[in-house]
Amino acid sequence: MRSDLRRVRTVVWPLRSQLIVLVRQGKRLLDREAVRGFREVSTHVDVVFETAEVLRHQCDGVTASYMASISNRMNQVMKVLTVISSIFVPLTFIAGVYGMNFDPEVSPWNMPELEWPYGYVLCMVAMGLISLTQVLWFRRQGWFQDWTGMR
Repeated sequence: MRSDLRRVRTVVWPLRSQLIVLVRQGKRLLDREAVRGFREVSTHVDVVFETAEVLRHQCDGVTASYMASISNRMNQVMKVLTVISSIFVPLTFIAGVYGMNFDPEVSPWNMPELEWPYGYVLCMVAMGLISLTQVLWFRRQGWFQDWTGMR
């Protein structure tokens, strides 16, 4: 629509200029009735030109509003992805540390919990508690609210 309005403007602009020259001529080539008719046509062309300009500005406003809406939605998606990443970063760290195949018989500095009978269960419970704590904290901070008003 904006390109159509731009095309109307490019077509009407030279017509507007030529009508102004024709109406304000120094020599009387046309009789009074013809000049009056061209003045009326000039007025109509001015109205068309101004209307096209107003509509073009309104199209710009609608486009800007649409882009702001898209940007807000993208920010909401980025917020959700940030929350998910924030929850999984400590879990990935814990899984990475305990997945390094320590051998407590080789060195006393290795993790003693690897030999515990319930070490795996305790690690999973700790990871679950960390996730639950983060989810509750994020909810309390209002991170799960959709502030864009879009669904």
